[in-house]
Formats: sequence, C-alpha cells, structure tokens
Amino acid sequence: MSRRTRHAGNRGSGDPSAAAAKGVMPPYDMFAYWLMPHGLLGLLTTVFRPPATGATRPRRRGTRSAYPGPRLPFLALAPGKMGRAVGEHTFWGGSLWGRTVALQGDSSFTKFDLFELTEPQLLYWGTFRGNGFYGSEESHSFSSPYGWMDRWMRVGDFTQQRITDSVMDPRLRTTANSGDLTLRVEVVAHYDTWQDPDSRIEYEDVLEVHYWGRSPEETSKEIYHLGKWLGTIRFETLNLQEPSRILYQYIESYGTRAS
Repeated sequence: MSRRTRHAGNRGSGDPSAAAAKGVMPPYDMFAYWLMPHGLLGLLTTVFRPPATGATRPRRRGTRSAYPGPRLPFLALAPGKMGRAVGEHTFWGGSLWGRTVALQGDSSFTKFDLFELTEPQLLYWGTFRGNGFYGSEESHSFSSPYGWMDRWMRVGDFTQQRITDSVMDPRLRTTANSGDLTLRVEVVAHYDTWQDPDSRIEYEDVLEVHYWGRSPEETSKEIYHLGKWLGTIRFETLNLQEPSRILYQYIESYGTRAS
C-alpha cells in the first residue's frame, strides 16, 4: 500500500536544511524528481485510448490549426511520446543558444519538450513534434516561457501562468494560429513508498504532480508520478483530444543511451 504525506504550505523557497531545523517539513528539490540524469533511459509500457466509434467529435476551445489532421488545444507532455506499445523517456541536457536546457523526449530527440534550467525555476518554452507534410503533430511555441516548477516546492504549492501559445503548422513551419491559455502545475502528494498498480514495482520517495494545459478544465489534466532521480515513472492523461490517444504509461525498466 502506498503511504502518503501531505503538507500545506506556501511556495517553496529558501534553504531546506534551515526549514528542517525549525521543525517545518522542508521543500522538495523538484529538479531531482522531474529531470532524469543525463544518459538514463526509461522504457514505458503505453496503453492507448480506444478510437471513438459512432460518436461526434466534441467542439474544442482554444487554438485551432489551419491544416487537416490531428488537432487539439494543447499537446500532452507524454514522456517518450511514441505511436507504439513501448515508449522511451529520456532527457538530453546541455547548452543551447547560450542557455542551459533539458530536452524531454525519446532517444532520437526528433520530438521533444524544451525546458530551460535556471537557479530558481525550470522554464517551459514549448514543444516540437517534427516536420512533415502528412501525419505530423502540431508544435507549440510560447511568447514567453512558463515557470513550470520552482526549484523548491512543498505539497500544495503550485505554479500558474497565462501564456500565449502559437500553434506551428508542421508543413509550412509557420504560425497557424495562436491563443491564450492558463497553465498550472501543482504538487499534490508525497509518498514514502508507492507501488505502480500495473507494473507492481515499488518505489521510494515519490511525488504526485498534476498539470493542467487549459486550467481549470479537468479534461486538460495530466497526472505524473515522479521518482527521485528517476523522472516520470507513471503518466496519465484525461485529455480526450490527445492525438496519439495515449491513456497512460508506466515504467517497465531502465537502461542507458548513447550521449
């Protein structure tokens, strides 16, 4: 059984050791949970949502694409987002355009989410999903970066920001449309030990984090379980409009990749 500790608090900041000395539960180093060590590769079992049959697709709110094909207001940050039953999840860390960055994707890094590492925050700049005349997914670019996570956060802490999201046409490499969205990330719970309900693997020191791509719409929520120094060990989405139809993913094993 999973054991959970919940702690109310303000936005995490300051020295965690000083907080512990005062009897206050110290904040968590979110970089240690969200980012995977460079070179570590997670293999995820992927369960897809069955295709809708005989149903009319619901009307959507948010940005719209100018080309036919898969469309949605905001793409899920599915770890190692791939159209097969076993996905890969890894990070590439390094310097890009004079900034320290972490790219989240599979080992090919032909599709990735772009994060920038700063001392106080992890900044999210957008997502690149490839170029191609047919079948490619939309890429998203923000007018300014979203403060995805503070470096130090406690359970109950959250980040939230209104951003302008530009949808990039994969055929023309130009902006197809843009619109404003509210993004939100919240640290929901900490588990001393947590067992994945499908793999039955038990982990220690796990954070549960929720993300809304169209806050406060519940149908835009994604649920992450993050293992310390392991990154995402389980991912679930409530987004019915997610084009790859991923329902949930969970780690089955770890390996290493070439740098």
